[in-house]
Amino acid sequence: MKNFFALLLLISINFSTAASQTTIIPERDTSAEEVKKFLRKNSKHVSVLDYWSRREIDSHIGLGPLVEDFELALRSKIPWKDLEARLLLAKKVSFGREHRHLLMDYFEKRLESVNASERKALILYACVENKIEAFESGVSCASRETSLLKLPVQTQHYPLAIVDGVEMSTQKLKHLSLPSLSLRFVFLSMDWLPYEFVGTPEDLLKQKIPLNPIVKASGNLYQLTKFDQHLEDRGQVLLANGELTRLAKFGSEPDSNCWTNNKKWAGPTLLILAAALVYSQKDKTFIIQTP
Repeated sequence: MKNFFALLLLISINFSTAASQTTIIPERDTSAEEVKKFLRKNSKHVSVLDYWSRREIDSHIGLGPLVEDFELALRSKIPWKDLEARLLLAKKVSFGREHRHLLMDYFEKRLESVNASERKALILYACVENKIEAFESGVSCASRETSLLKLPVQTQHYPLAIVDGVEMSTQKLKHLSLPSLSLRFVFLSMDWLPYEFVGTPEDLLKQKIPLNPIVKASGNLYQLTKFDQHLEDRGQVLLANGELTRLAKFGSEPDSNCWTNNKKWAGPTLLILAAALVYSQKDKTFIIQTP
């Protein structure tokens, strides 16, 4: 498992490269086809959907401590339920590609040395992870599974889903049936902020999925509705006419950007007004009284 720390460095390099690219956020009137057309002509840019997908799958937040927990569990007799509780905490923060690799590595090494009841729990986890990875809908992981056919997510709003670090279309996810295990579900869109949920499939079906736009417009200014340092620094809005516009600072009032947006003409205008004021007062005497 020491190799995981080397993998962390590789992931950081890959994601930092992606983070250096300009991220395209479409205006509400800009269609998905227009975004694809723009990206084909501008290969150094990425869509906001790709950005969020990379960030989720390549995430290694909390992986270091989890590696230590799993290594300790392999050397001792820590019950799986204790390790499962720590795994759930990790999922609430992130659960990317390397989290899954760590989990499957643990299963492979531990299955031979556990008792029957713990073995059953581990096999169930391993089965689910393989199922969402390979989309093996015909494999039965448990006697009782929940169909996600009635998933309360509109595919036109959230076309992409990431389940425990595995990317798939939301349409494919709706054809899966999963047992009652706590999984990390993330739904991604070009227009709406990501929706994250950690819990069982049954609980997911009870959720009301909100639609919160990525950006809000005020005149010709666009700003994020939720702070994201990368998007604020590297994100640009693709307008319906094919032009790009930069984002205003998060949380700033539209008027606070007035000088920045109009400084090309505001300075000369102020000088003209000042000169006119001086000229209009040239024959008048000003009296300044002091106490």
